[in-house]
Amino acid sequence: MKQMSYILKTISIIYKENKLHLISCIFLLLLVATFPFIKLVSINLLVDEISKESFDYYKILLLILFFCVSMFVSNSASFVNLLGSYLWITAEIALQNAIINTTAKKSLAFIDNADDCKKLDKAKEGYGRAVEITMKFISALFIFFVSFIMTLSYLAQINPKMVLALLLIVPLKVLSSLKVMKEAQKLRDEQTEDRMRVQKYSGYITSKDSKIFMASEFFLKKWYDLYSKIVNKGNSVNQKNLLIDLSSNCVMYFCYAAIIYRTIIYGDNDLGQMVVLFVAMETIFNNINAIVTQLCDLMQNTFLSNDLYRYIEDASKEHMERNIGKEDGIFLKGVTYSYANSSKKALKNITLHIRPNENIAIVGKNGAGKSTLIKLISGLYSPTGGSIEYGRNYGLAEEGYENISIMPQDVMLYHLTLGENIGISNMEQMENSEEIRNTLIKIFGVNKFSKFNDGIDTVIGKEFGGIDLSGGEKQRISYGRTLFRPHKIVFLDEPTAAVDPLTEEKIYKEFIEISRDKTTFFITHRLASVRFADRIIVMDEGRIMEQGTHAELMEMKGLYSEIYRLQKESF
Repeated sequence: MKQMSYILKTISIIYKENKLHLISCIFLLLLVATFPFIKLVSINLLVDEISKESFDYYKILLLILFFCVSMFVSNSASFVNLLGSYLWITAEIALQNAIINTTAKKSLAFIDNADDCKKLDKAKEGYGRAVEITMKFISALFIFFVSFIMTLSYLAQINPKMVLALLLIVPLKVLSSLKVMKEAQKLRDEQTEDRMRVQKYSGYITSKDSKIFMASEFFLKKWYDLYSKIVNKGNSVNQKNLLIDLSSNCVMYFCYAAIIYRTIIYGDNDLGQMVVLFVAMETIFNNINAIVTQLCDLMQNTFLSNDLYRYIEDASKEHMERNIGKEDGIFLKGVTYSYANSSKKALKNITLHIRPNENIAIVGKNGAGKSTLIKLISGLYSPTGGSIEYGRNYGLAEEGYENISIMPQDVMLYHLTLGENIGISNMEQMENSEEIRNTLIKIFGVNKFSKFNDGIDTVIGKEFGGIDLSGGEKQRISYGRTLFRPHKIVFLDEPTAAVDPLTEEKIYKEFIEISRDKTTFFITHRLASVRFADRIIVMDEGRIMEQGTHAELMEMKGLYSEIYRLQKESF
């Protein structure tokens, strides 16, 4: 049964992380489980002894002490909760590490694929549920089930027929709980999209654009109408489930009453056994409810942990694998690439040789395949056809991104300090304040950097008492990260999209000067800046159409010269 296999896998993770706490927790759970049985035995013996005409005071004292010890044992539940919380956290961290390690082996293509992103989201949701159902299973097994069996065994000595009648009640409770569970699951599935929309509308209400366009009230009405629909439907299902649960409990109580009545009228039991019977009824009722409820929760939530284990056990090799050759440079041989769920090829039969320390500019219209080519050469994507081979002169490993630095098209800033935003690209040098400061001065200039009141400790993000940066400043931070990271190959994807043409030319001159002993690739739409490149590659519809220096391409009077002429006329 898959449910059990996933629970056992989670238990094995907990056992591996903290063996002592797991064993201690189970031992205490078993002690707690014996409490109802100890209580029944002590009450039975105590009442029988007191009902005698001449009772033994020492025996009564011993039974009272025995009862008090059982009460003390019951207080160990607080220790169980403490250990359980610790185990819960330990298991969550272990499963999150498993997700992180699995994701780290995936290529960027995995993250860019919507279907694969859904798998990752489900896995993230599943790790918490995996721990939850496992802890519930442990609790149900080692407390409620053990207590239930011990109590029934003791009652069997009093009246075996009564135990058989009690067991007949269990299927009734199971069926009613399953019905409630299915209704709740059906409601959740039906409302998944509506709940996502409610969250979106909630964000739209307070967004900057909504305030500018005075559309907040429009989104507020949408949010209210949809939220009301969700609540009303939820209330209707909850009322139905409440009636189902109430009906099953009424039947159970009626059965209990019939059992007690028959035992009193037709049974041949002493006073102690009768008292035990009444106490046992409540214990068994609570145990049945607890066991059934937790097992139903287990069944309901198992599919989420399925998503987790499917993800972390996926044996497919999504991470990059480099082919390291003997010849210097980078060789692309018949490289093609198609994105997931797309029949169109983004790259078509690309054959290319990049010489060591060559400065390459890649230009072309939108959708020509420029960014895709960069992602393939850098190893973020793996070709769907053909091969890419890297010379040993680059010092690249067969896997990983050592000696490669990338400045992506979309800038991601963290709500950290300026220094941390630079240092994050080279974690080994995160504490090298002097080198980080020099990098910031290099990208901003002395005058601009001196305006940051706290220097490299200036926090980014006003929500944390920091500063906001312009689009151009954000790109400079991204540029600084790229420089700060040790590299022999560097990729820049539209690195100057948010700066003015004069600043762009200055940045390219600085960058080429810094990268003279490195192989560099950069994408740009502004052809005025590519004159500094050793070679310009012109792409269109996934193919390399032209390549050469600026002067050579202008003499060809092809696609490059046409785009260059049109851009020049627009200024």
